Amino acid sequence: WTEYINRLIGVLIGFFIFITFLLSIPFLKKDKLVFYLSLFSFLLVGFQGWLGSIVVATDLKPFIITLHMVLA
Repeated sequence: WTEYINRLIGVLIGFFIFITFLLSIPFLKKDKLVFYLSLFSFLLVGFQGWLGSIVVATDLKPFIITLHMVLA
């Protein structure tokens, strides 16, 4: 259950950050920092999700788990 709940929360966070990114597009002309920080957050969460799949695919190798946790 723990892993399943972790994945559900991760997807929910991904959706929220994606919506934030979409809502930041109008700020590209006004305040570029808002847009670029939301883009960076969106890409970072996507990378974290991908890295989580690598953790599972590598049968929980300690280095990959550590990298995943440090990024989190």
